[in-house]
Amino acid sequence: MNKSTTTLTLVTACMLAGSVSAATPAYEDLTLHHTYHVMDTTSSEGVTMNFKPFFYADGSPHTGGYGMVIDSSHACQADHELMLNNINCTYDFASSIGSQSYVRFAFGEYAGNINMDVNGDMRNTDNFIDLDGLTIGGVLVHVPYGGAGDDCGKLELTGHVKVLAIGGQECWIDCLEGDVVTAPNGDANGDGSVNVQDLLELLTQWGQCSGSCSADFNGDQSVNVMDLLIMLENWG
Repeated sequence: MNKSTTTLTLVTACMLAGSVSAATPAYEDLTLHHTYHVMDTTSSEGVTMNFKPFFYADGSPHTGGYGMVIDSSHACQADHELMLNNINCTYDFASSIGSQSYVRFAFGEYAGNINMDVNGDMRNTDNFIDLDGLTIGGVLVHVPYGGAGDDCGKLELTGHVKVLAIGGQECWIDCLEGDVVTAPNGDANGDGSVNVQDLLELLTQWGQCSGSCSADFNGDQSVNVMDLLIMLENWG
């Protein structure tokens, strides 16, 4: 199956070590010193951000934390960054700009534990480095530098990232970037893969199309056996 990728800045690009992105600070479109609480929603560069409860190391939830846009360089980057104080921030890529194939961000962690959830698979750990080499939510995690606690670093996610949640007790996030996956021909529901869900969608649309049909892969205004063959060719 062939997939084409387009590099897309999720929040805005920064100069991370090992990154080819331009040196542009992140979260610049959010108001400096604005505070977010559990249940708040915002967006940055088109990415939907939802703030949710943080979970302590023993698994107990905390709803009284907050996130704040500050300028402190705790993630070792310039200008605006997001401070997470006993709260999780969820980035809903799939419902806003599209699922991502490669996500990376800068972080600073200085106390407490770390929450990270990829595609609904939650991990609760002491430090970011504990996540290095794990597969979470079907996505490979790599921490190329930093993450041992009381430091800053970089984290990379390789795989199909639909939703990412990050949280900490004294945690800073900056420079969130990603590569959006262009849907392969045969992907009727736009989730970046061709599988049984797309087959069900194709069967629902079977027949003549009035207007645009997501399962009309050859553009002949009809969903038929030709579209089914295209789907099977790109299955997986």
